Amino acid sequence: MILFVKPVPALIQEIARLVLIMRLVERQLLAIAIPIIYLAGLLVYGLALLDVLDAQGLNIISAYHAIAAITI
Repeated sequence: MILFVKPVPALIQEIARLVLIMRLVERQLLAIAIPIIYLAGLLVYGLALLDVLDAQGLNIISAYHAIAAITI
């Protein structure tokens, strides 16, 4: 049985290339994930504030207007 084994420099080069690809993918995922996490945080903050205002007995026209007012 004959196994094909790459020479060590070629193996190291391929591993380095895979690491580079993983880093690029990670950067792109972070570029997408950070704004989504930020917007989700704003939504949670707005809903919590809406809950507090509702507990105070204040009349809110709609949750959408309250969240829009907070995010702007």
